[in-house]
Amino acid sequence: MAMTKRIRTTGLWLIAILALTALFAASAQATKHENKGPVKFTAASTTAPVFEPEGAGEVTCSSETATGEITSAVSGHLTAVLSGCATEGKQCHSASASEGTIDTEELATETGYINRANGEVGTDFKPASGEFLAKFDCPGTPDIYIAIKQSVIGRLEPANTMSTSSESLLNGALAKQEINRFEGGAPDTPLFEVSTAGQTGFEAAEFVEFGGFESVHLAATNIEQVVTKGKKTKRYPDSVKVTTTGAQPEYARCRKAKGAKWKNAACTEKAAEKAGRFTGRYELFPVPS
Repeated sequence: MAMTKRIRTTGLWLIAILALTALFAASAQATKHENKGPVKFTAASTTAPVFEPEGAGEVTCSSETATGEITSAVSGHLTAVLSGCATEGKQCHSASASEGTIDTEELATETGYINRANGEVGTDFKPASGEFLAKFDCPGTPDIYIAIKQSVIGRLEPANTMSTSSESLLNGALAKQEINRFEGGAPDTPLFEVSTAGQTGFEAAEFVEFGGFESVHLAATNIEQVVTKGKKTKRYPDSVKVTTTGAQPEYARCRKAKGAKWKNAACTEKAAEKAGRFTGRYELFPVPS
């Protein structure tokens, strides 16, 4: 009789252990990876890049590529490479680059409002350190050396849409940048320093300063986040949304949360409120969260 009772008790323990094992397994399977950290991206031009110092002739390039990161809700950094660059028949290049290739310095980026009421957002590109965005020589007669400093603003699209892609639209005409400041901010445009004696003339302060513009459309694609567990590797698209509800436009990810403001995974449909609290399942978390 005692033996039968022991067997029954052991059986109950086995059932409980199996049930707990199944519960943990189900829980592990239900846990979904949530992207965190910087948003990494690559970008490529969809229009031919153009630099035009006022009254000094334009520099045209065939293409531009860039790589960078969004490291906070409002800022990030990138570096770009422009190819096929020339002016007045002269091939231009950065100091350590091949003919026709211009490398930018590392550029810091920051979001801002172009027109807050209309939800128009922009990105300000400026030197991450030092004072120049790019420096390059266009050898010939004369030997033209150009250094670009200060900063340049381009439109950032789309706003308020969860996406793995975006566009930075830098436009100009008649040597003027389309966007010359953020709403309520100080003037914010590129300044060109040009020497017709090459880099030697520039270093000897034999240069002239010009206003002007940079024109290019860059299409950016966010890089998937990769997670490796054991022998398995999974990739997760890294969608972000530029929100226009704060004092400054912010990059955010949409993730599951209790009592959240949004009811869908794109954070576009507001949840109902009960007793002053939201009942949704998703919330926006500023990058790098």
